[in-house]
Amino acid sequence: MSDKTATAAKCVHHSSTIAKWWCATCNVGLCDRCVQDYHSGGVAIAVGRKCKRSCRRIEAGPQEGADDRVFHERLPGVLAYPFSGQGWILLLIGSVCFWILGFIAQASIFGFVMQWLIGGYLAGYMLKILSSSANDEPQLPSWPDLTDLWDDLIRPIFLLAALVAFSFLPAIAWGLKFQWGDGPFWTLLTLGLLYLPMGMIAIALWDSIAALNPMLIVPAIAHLPFNYLLACLGLVAAVMIEWAFQSVSDLIPFAGSLIGHIIGLFVLAVEMRILGLLYFTNRRVLGWFV
Repeated sequence: MSDKTATAAKCVHHSSTIAKWWCATCNVGLCDRCVQDYHSGGVAIAVGRKCKRSCRRIEAGPQEGADDRVFHERLPGVLAYPFSGQGWILLLIGSVCFWILGFIAQASIFGFVMQWLIGGYLAGYMLKILSSSANDEPQLPSWPDLTDLWDDLIRPIFLLAALVAFSFLPAIAWGLKFQWGDGPFWTLLTLGLLYLPMGMIAIALWDSIAALNPMLIVPAIAHLPFNYLLACLGLVAAVMIEWAFQSVSDLIPFAGSLIGHIIGLFVLAVEMRILGLLYFTNRRVLGWFV
């Protein structure tokens, strides 16, 4: 493959991410997340995480129109992100589909299973938005295509369940063992809330529960004290906006639930955008895939 063609390739495992490595054996492009170092004779060789074959770096020039603004300068633009390009169409289609499926699930004897599958699909899209934003893609990615039941439905919900458990089990365990609502409980709960956003970034980019290792998450948070606090405040603001609009939409008969789905997906996209940009603007400081 020519260098020009390779430069334009996308990662075979992350279709919204530009490939920075080329595996000649598999004839595919790979992003930084899909490549690891293999040490042989004191020399580090880049190999694919799955195929274990050597990869060469794709030499690419600077991207035209690259946005070099720092995190706090880009934060105000997150509210417009869901509407960029065809994003508003994706949001509308997704909201209508989830609205209809919600009615079907309520009327079905397999409602719990349907709700679980819907949750898994939505979890997969959350991670896809975050991953796309972490690569500074300017528009919402397309909805997952459901070509793989495990990767598109089951795996995402297990990743998010592991993230929630890892973040809040210490507080829950303290409450069960000692006392709910005392000082240590609230301390552990606060630490869990602070752990959650960086954990979300980690599982989206590493695509593994192993990324929840405190040895990865805690130093990452410590390297970005101001930006991380700003991101957390942005997430809180997004939740408050959703709560305010949801409280109004609940008063609207029938169509209120559809409006609620639209608001929910909009806020979800904004939250994932915040986390993706937090990584992108600080990727050199974090050095996860260097």
